[in-house]
Amino acid sequence: MSGGFENRETVMWQVQEMCRVEKIVDDRGRSHELETYNPLIPAAGELSMTLMIEIDDKERRDEFLPGIVCIEHHIFVSVGDERVKAESEIHEEDAPKAPAVHFLKFALSPEQVESFRGDTPAAVMVDHPLYRFDGPLTGELRETLCAEIVT
Repeated sequence: MSGGFENRETVMWQVQEMCRVEKIVDDRGRSHELETYNPLIPAAGELSMTLMIEIDDKERRDEFLPGIVCIEHHIFVSVGDERVKAESEIHEEDAPKAPAVHFLKFALSPEQVESFRGDTPAAVMVDHPLYRFDGPLTGELRETLCAEIVT
């Protein structure tokens, strides 16, 4: 699995890349891409993330994805001892398998934003029974997120 946090600039690059790859040159096509990707731009107090499940081997992927349906319910950003659960517009409870790409948002309270901007430890966590991950948010990534998150 891999993922990345989104902001206005990363979304702009994604729209440009999609227009280039799909050879979209008309206003209607560009508008559609903007409507598709603009929801990834975080609002006040939010962190926005794209999570990609990348398994090159088709057999392994076909075995793995059905087992992690609803993984979005198991993804958090921790700020100190508090966990902020991922929010997703896709609800896959009835899906036969999990999608390979998830667009997630984390709505932090004003107090959590201030803690995040301070020196309170923060991390991205996944606690799904079939996949666990705990990655600290530190260094340049943390600095960038702190500069971008607004209250």
